[in-house]
Amino acid sequence: MAKRKTSRRRKRLLQNIKKHREISVKPIELKKKKGISKMDPSKIMVDENFLVYALLECFKDNDPDALIEILDGYIAACNKSNFAKKADISRSTLYDMLHGKKNPTLRVLTQCIHGLVS
Repeated sequence: MAKRKTSRRRKRLLQNIKKHREISVKPIELKKKKGISKMDPSKIMVDENFLVYALLECFKDNDPDALIEILDGYIAACNKSNFAKKADISRSTLYDMLHGKKNPTLRVLTQCIHGLVS
């Protein structure tokens, strides 16, 4: 199969794309702005008082999706296998619950919350 010639329009387009990639965007210096600081979400997710309060709010608002997202965020901040052992549930149940394959039962939720606080 013979090579085909690249059209002039395509060559110009490729050159324009390369030029746009070379333009660098300077990051914003956060320390110069007042009232803005860097935030590490993994530190917040490990705080058990914050987690219990957030989970209680999910129960009050009848929002099971938010509850699963909060559990997923906490488990992402720590180790899934260690959390499953600590909560005394199987890893497959934990993964299925987090990925939306199964709805957690009340027993599994209480074990997860007990695993958070212990």
